[in-house]
Parts: sequence; C-alpha cells; structure tokens
Amino acid sequence: MYKSFSMELAGRTLTVDVGRVAAQANGAAFMHYGDTTVLSTATASEKPRDGIDFFPLSVEYEEKLYAVGKIPGGFNKREGKASENAILTSRVIDRPMRPLFPKDYRNDVTLNNMVMSVDPECAPELTAMLGSAIAVAISDIPFDGPCATTQVGLINGEFVINPNASQNAVSDLKLTVASTRDKVIMIEAGANEVPEAKMVEAIYKAQEATQTRLPSSGTVLLSVNDKDKIELIEVARGFYECGFTLMGTGRTCDVMVAAGLPAEKVCKINEGRPNILDKITNGEVAIIINTPNDKKGRGDDSYIRKAAVKAKIPYFTNMAAAKATVQALRSIKKNGHLEVKSLQEFHSEIQ
Repeated sequence: MYKSFSMELAGRTLTVDVGRVAAQANGAAFMHYGDTTVLSTATASEKPRDGIDFFPLSVEYEEKLYAVGKIPGGFNKREGKASENAILTSRVIDRPMRPLFPKDYRNDVTLNNMVMSVDPECAPELTAMLGSAIAVAISDIPFDGPCATTQVGLINGEFVINPNASQNAVSDLKLTVASTRDKVIMIEAGANEVPEAKMVEAIYKAQEATQTRLPSSGTVLLSVNDKDKIELIEVARGFYECGFTLMGTGRTCDVMVAAGLPAEKVCKINEGRPNILDKITNGEVAIIINTPNDKKGRGDDSYIRKAAVKAKIPYFTNMAAAKATVQALRSIKKNGHLEVKSLQEFHSEIQ
C-alpha cells in the first residue's frame, strides 16, 4: 500500500505518491502536477568510491516523445541523445542540491527523473525538480534538505508563479529560484530588460511561494520513515519538554521540526565542524541524538562524540537508552527539580 500527499500549487494540484513504484530505490516519489506525471528516484551505492576527492552525483532528466502522445517516425524511428532542454534541466536540478550533501560524501548517487506524461499547463521540469528533492529527503541518503524550486514569470507588470507554456512565451521574465526553509540557494534568470528592483521583488516572491511547499515536504519525510522516526520524535519531544536543546543530522532535525518542535531548539550536526564544536564546548547544547539510520554512508563524526564526552554531554545512538533517560527525566521533573547532574548519572547507568 502506498501513501499519497496532495497540496494546491499555483492553482493546480500537486500530488506525491510514495511507495507506489520503484521500491528498490533508496527513495522514490511519483509526482503528479495537473496531468503531468514524473517518476523521480534517488539511489546511492553502499560504499564510497575509492581514490576520488569529489562527490560523484549524477542527475538524469529523461523526456521521450511518448510523454506527449507521439511516436517517432520517418527516417529516425528511435530517439537519440538527450535534448538540450533535458541537459539544462539536469543541471538546474544538480546545482541547488549538490551543496546540501555532506562535503565528505563519496558514495555514487544518481537522481533519475522520467517524464511519463506532459500537461502543457504544468511544467515537467519543475515537477522533476520537486520530485528529486523529495526522493532524496525521504531516502536514507544524508541530505541537508528538503529544498524546493519555484519559477516566476512577468506578464504586463504582474508576477505569475509557475507559468505555463503559453504564459512563458509572452513573459518578460523567466526566473527559477531554489531555496531551503532558511535561505535561497540558487537563482537562474533570463529577462527582457527588467528593472533591478523588479528582479529583487520577483526573488522574494519566489521565496515566499517556496515556503508554502516546504512543510509539505517535511510531512512526507515524517510519514515514510515509520518506526525509527516515530521513536525519535517521542524522545525528542520528551527532552524538549524538559527544557533541553537538541542536536542531530539534517534529516533528523527536519523530522523533529516537522513534528512541531521549535526550530530554534534544534541544532544541525552538519552545519560545519567549527560551529558544532563551539556549540558543544560553550554549553549551548545539552543533548546529542545520532540514530543509526542517519550514520549510513556519512563521513567520520567521531570528533562530535569526543567533544561530547569531554564536555560531559549525553550522546545517544541507542533509542532505548534515550527513551529510558526521558522517562527518568520526567519522573524527576514531577518532583519539582531537574538537574543536569541527574541526567548524566542516568545516562551513565543506562549506557
């Protein structure tokens, strides 16, 4: 049985089916935007590639004539290499997503987007961009997402979000903006002598539209990873209720924020090694949760464990131990006193 999630996007319905097809992929999202359908998958090798100093990410955007109801005829009865539009779309997907993977990640990752059908009112390129981000976000591949992409047009001085083919033909602006919850990560634009102030306004407009989409991506992330993520949410909520700040990987933090925990109480592990060590040594972080699922394929994070031990901060990789500590903390809080010393003692006994 698969799970389906829907939302309204620029006056059209965007639906994401998870678990419907491509079960052997690390993550797969079957995207429907109007009558446009795109299958987006994310796969990664089990082991990192040896002898390289770069991240081997490959993005494919496959568009065939059958998607628009045509069959090749005449002299060329087979479709050849990727079109220029397919190559450019692959690059637009690659650029904003590549920096969101860990810098030391060396596993081969392939993002494949297969266009199944095309509705001229709903761009398959935009659908593929959203599908790629969702497929990686719901997979076990380490990724500091989710992210989303918005296209903006300018017709008769008015902004149009995600314009269709006919609107693009008369638009004075073709702007593509990719962003996370916190910031814009990629801008690509072509314009007909649009004033600078208008361009800046269009970028803000795209960012606002993107923010309405990201909570939906977080909901998918929360619902797909059932057992471990549900336990993580219970533990995280317990620590938060007892007044503690939480630290975890990007995917773990996305789950916690999507579950309703305040973003300011959640610190991401992959926000840079110096910042992490500063937060630990300065006492800004009280608990570190690093679940086994999040450790798959990621680089060495032993420096975090060493810093946690030195600062006497509990570092959890075992959810059973974390749950037992939460129960102990709640019982202490009922008695009217909650001390970090007590937390350290309970953590030591359980470990």
